[in-house]
Amino acid sequence: MIDEIDIAKCFSSLRKSLPKTNHEVHPQYWGILDLTGQHKPTKKMLWKKWNYLVDDFRVDVGWKMIGLDQSELDFFDNMEDLEVQQTLPILNAHLTILKSYLEYLKLPLNEGELMIRFVAPAFNMSLDPNQEKFRKHWSEQQLIASQERRREGQDPNNERARAGQKTDIIIDLPTGPALEGFICEVSGGLPAGCPKKIWTDKLKLMVGMRDMINRIMKTFPGLLSTDYMKVVVFGCQVIGLQMNLYAMDVRNPGIYRFGIVDKVSLPASAKELPTYEAVHLMLRSLEHRLSDCTALKVKHSKLRRKRNYVYQEDSLAFSNNTPNSSPKIKLPNIRS
Repeated sequence: MIDEIDIAKCFSSLRKSLPKTNHEVHPQYWGILDLTGQHKPTKKMLWKKWNYLVDDFRVDVGWKMIGLDQSELDFFDNMEDLEVQQTLPILNAHLTILKSYLEYLKLPLNEGELMIRFVAPAFNMSLDPNQEKFRKHWSEQQLIASQERRREGQDPNNERARAGQKTDIIIDLPTGPALEGFICEVSGGLPAGCPKKIWTDKLKLMVGMRDMINRIMKTFPGLLSTDYMKVVVFGCQVIGLQMNLYAMDVRNPGIYRFGIVDKVSLPASAKELPTYEAVHLMLRSLEHRLSDCTALKVKHSKLRRKRNYVYQEDSLAFSNNTPNSSPKIKLPNIRS
């Protein structure tokens, strides 16, 4: 059982073991429990229960693949058949363009080109292709959840407003107000970025996802902790042609679990075009999961049925900023 190990105590020890300098490059500084195994101090501290912690996270997240329509299965099984191609003209057009890129691909490819030619079209085609459910933001857009965290404690009269972190892809949940439920980072082009770039982008992804969960909890306050524990947000990191899909939830006050739920690769050549089925299926499954996000808002709206209702903030959220490395730039004092 998860109760057999004091996660909070171990995590507190992890935070206390942070180095005196550059501690912001470690997930535990941000309240994040990295269950991918890449952060070695975390895995070393929890190695006795590591496999159980990872399995428990996957069970709680409940990531499942949806079944493709028969027309989609027939399409990927018979991609060269002209009659089959006509059954899904939009998907066929997307793969035809992708095939043309692959046939004349010249390396190296910078991050922007990889985003425009491969990553963005995949998300456009395989996740809500008709743009009916979600709003997608492309290419270094500001994450509102991050912006709100960075502006906490600021005096709007005397300090410059801090912008949120810039993210390659943001998908808003179909709720009002618009809340971010998915972000994506492209780590370099082809070949992929250096290890430091990949880790920095992964950490950026973690912090952004944490901020997204916090914003959801703050938007719908007053619910039980168990309700917030059902909130799951997703993020993707593209490394070369590999797409790693991650999920995050919160299980203890101030401790956010981060782990991988799927990994696929974009086709590397025209001959590998049928392997796009794995990308298509993962993104279709992500679309299905992001669509199921209105339950929290409905439950929150019913809180006021109680006559003793009192507005209160959540108790699970943890928020902090990067340590000050430069003096704050303030606006000139306004004199009356």
